[in-house]
Order: sequence, then C-alpha cells, then structure tokens
Amino acid sequence: MDYAVVENKSSELAWGQVQAFRKQRKVSIALQSKVDRKRAPSLVKVLRGIADAMAKIALFLGFVYGAFYGYRYLTTSSQFAVNQIALTGNIVVNKDQLLENAGTIAGSNIFMLNLAQLSKTLSANPWVRSVSIERALPQKINIKIVERIPYARIQMDHIYVLDNFGVLLSQAGEEHSHLPLILGAPIKPVKPGENVVTESIIRGLHTMHYFNGIKNFRENPIDTLHMVGNHRIMLSTRNKGTRIFMDMNMLSEGFRNFKTFIETFEDGVKDVQYIDLSFKGKVVVKHETLENKQLGQKKL
Repeated sequence: MDYAVVENKSSELAWGQVQAFRKQRKVSIALQSKVDRKRAPSLVKVLRGIADAMAKIALFLGFVYGAFYGYRYLTTSSQFAVNQIALTGNIVVNKDQLLENAGTIAGSNIFMLNLAQLSKTLSANPWVRSVSIERALPQKINIKIVERIPYARIQMDHIYVLDNFGVLLSQAGEEHSHLPLILGAPIKPVKPGENVVTESIIRGLHTMHYFNGIKNFRENPIDTLHMVGNHRIMLSTRNKGTRIFMDMNMLSEGFRNFKTFIETFEDGVKDVQYIDLSFKGKVVVKHETLENKQLGQKKL
C-alpha cells in the first residue's frame, strides 16, 4: 500500500515538472518573439537611415560636380568674352585714352573682370569724378563716368584748372580763359587729382561770386582773385579797370560798407580805380582821373 502511494506521488511530481517546463518554455518563446519584434523595426530604421545618408551624399556630390563644371563653363566659355564696351559721359576725357589706361577689357571673361579695380583705375584720371560699371550679359560692359566741371584757374608753376571741389585737373587751355583766375596763393606743390585749395581761397571765390551777383558787375564781372598776404584779397574786374580790396577777417562788415557805398554814389563803381573795404567803419575809394581816362582811351 505504501509503495502505491509513493509511486503515485512520483508520477504527480514528474507530471508537474513537465507542466512547469512547458509553461516556462512558452514564456521563453513569447519573450523571444517580443524581442525579435523589437529588433526588426530597429534594423529597418538603421537601413533607412543609411539609405537617406547615401542619397544626401550622392545629391551633394552631384551639386558639387554641377557647380564646378558650371563655374568652369561660365569663366572659360568664349560666349562670355567681352566684345563690346560702351563708355558714356565723357566730354573732356578721350575715350580711347581712358580705356587704354584701364588695361585689357575686350576679350576678357565678363565674369572674371574685377569691376571694383576697373572703377578705381578709371577714377585715377583727374578729370573723372565718379565711375559706374555694369555687366550686360553675355558680352557687353557698360561704363558711365561723371567728369569734374572746371570752376576756376590757379597760377602755380603754370596756370591750372581746378573744379568746384578744389581738385587740380590739368593745365589750362584757351577754352578755359573765361574762368576766374587765382593769383598769389601760398600753395605747396601738388599733382593733378589732388586738392589744392585752402580755406582762404574758398572764401575768396565765394566773395567773388557775391560781387558778380550784383548788377554793378554784370557787364564787367570780377574775374581775378589775388591773395595779398595772409588775410587780404584783391578782386579785379575783367577789363582790369576796378579793384576791390577786402580783409578776410572782416568780410561781413566789408559787404555792408560796399552796400552803403553803392547806395551813396549813383554811378556805383563806374570810373572807380579801386575800393578798399578792409578798414573798419570806412571805405577808401579812388576814382579814375580824367588824365588816366584819356590815357586809357588813347591806348585803345
């Protein structure tokens, strides 16, 4: 009887172990399946990332390749070689001379031209105030210059022309004889293209302009500014018949004194040899004598 009980217990124990093993195996299989399911999407993501990276690399290499050969084509093709240069705005400056000084433009690649350097080279001409350059694809360059305007003449080692900014342009010619002349200016040696005027010269030219705006000087305008010493100037009319002296430190008072003189004398500056406005509170006037007037008529 005892033997039968022991045998039954052993059978039950063995069967329980089998059931436990089966259960454990099912759990293991389930866990392994779960792990496999997790691994599968991760692998897909990795492969997809690699594919995206390779596509981007291929795209980048294609872009670099295209850019390189595109740049090479634009900078070496004869279709972009300059064969036409349009230069406008020049009046005094000779076009051919200006382009010759600019160096080789015709035949150069339109994209390889250094427009900033070209503009700087053209602006080196004293008569050129400003330069603007543009590319007109595929083979044309447009150049527009603005020249300096002659404003006055100045006596140095020769008589030169300067513009309204005081920049020395070149030696004066016959075509500049109508411009005001500046004499006696204490100026250091300068080259064309450099600024030559001083504050006293500027004020003297402004004074000349003021007097020429008065009706008394319309028929016989002032055309010469003579710097006398550090503070005095002498203005003389075109026929050299009238001279006006002024102190640069007393210009306002000098203008008031001249206005009083004009209002007092009906003939104004007619037959006046010189007017000195450089004294405070008075005007010194010297009229042309009859003898000098007759002498002048005989000379004519």
